[in-house]
Amino acid sequence: MEMIRPQKLAETVVFIDGFSGSGKSMIAPILSSFERGELWLLHDSVDYMCTLDHFGQIDRKAAAMMVQLQMDLDIYNLMIGRNTNFRAADDSGVASNLLSERYEKRLQDDDGDRVTRLIQESNPTLYTMTHWVFPMSTLLFQALGDRLKAFIVVVRHPFWLIRNWFQGRWEERLGQDPREFQLCYQKGGRVFPWYAYGWEEEYQDLSPFEKSIRTVASYIEGCENFRNQLSAQDLKKVQVIPFEPFAADPSRYLHILMDVLETQETPLTAQVMTKVRVPRVSPAGDFTGKKHEFYELMGNHSPGRKYRDLAEKLAREYEQRYLAVEGI
Repeated sequence: MEMIRPQKLAETVVFIDGFSGSGKSMIAPILSSFERGELWLLHDSVDYMCTLDHFGQIDRKAAAMMVQLQMDLDIYNLMIGRNTNFRAADDSGVASNLLSERYEKRLQDDDGDRVTRLIQESNPTLYTMTHWVFPMSTLLFQALGDRLKAFIVVVRHPFWLIRNWFQGRWEERLGQDPREFQLCYQKGGRVFPWYAYGWEEEYQDLSPFEKSIRTVASYIEGCENFRNQLSAQDLKKVQVIPFEPFAADPSRYLHILMDVLETQETPLTAQVMTKVRVPRVSPAGDFTGKKHEFYELMGNHSPGRKYRDLAEKLAREYEQRYLAVEGI
């Protein structure tokens, strides 16, 4: 027996992905402010299904059906205010996204067929934030097909990603902290995070700082490999947004996204952009100063030459690809 979902509700689905600390939560509220935009959602279950699918730990057809079902449930629940995040302190909450009034009103509205008709007539955009699953997102492209309108990948200077991962002490928490939710597996009696698959021996011998460098490098390499495997049609859906140029001048990136999604700004957009502080002007020498701080951090933790060179290589390639034309 094969489970299927022949019907559908969510017709316009967008994923916002990127490594931890890349700036996803800066961009997501702006997108939710667009015409037909809904509150962006954090959905860990989508992350887990992509990871399990990538490693062959779940049936692809069953996982695809679950993705389709989850997207439809999400858009329906958003339209009636069910399971909506009203926690004031959360970036993903209605208050932080200046959407409290809309979703409080929906709590009082009728549900049922009225909502189905409303979704079909208005075609709301469902924004789902995932966490560095782009290299493993074959499931999402296949499950949603034409319903997937854009897959946004937010990138940032590797030095900041490495620093953020290291200072978050993620490597110490994996498989230990009950409040840490990365998928892990066991090999040779030791616990490894999913992203260490294939380089376990190297992983277990590295210092925490070296692990941070190697983990960021693994993600960047995975993104490049996955992009090279995509069909021309699916590649058109991928929108890479570099954090630094976007923060300085978001207009051209937002216009590209509005064209892709066939939407436009609303009066709320300017308010949200002010709240997330874009566009923002960095003080003169700020970029150079931050790089100097990273080198000090790296000097204090003394990674081996191989990993120091790797970090510098990642930085050099990123700057040439995304920052050279911006003059940052």
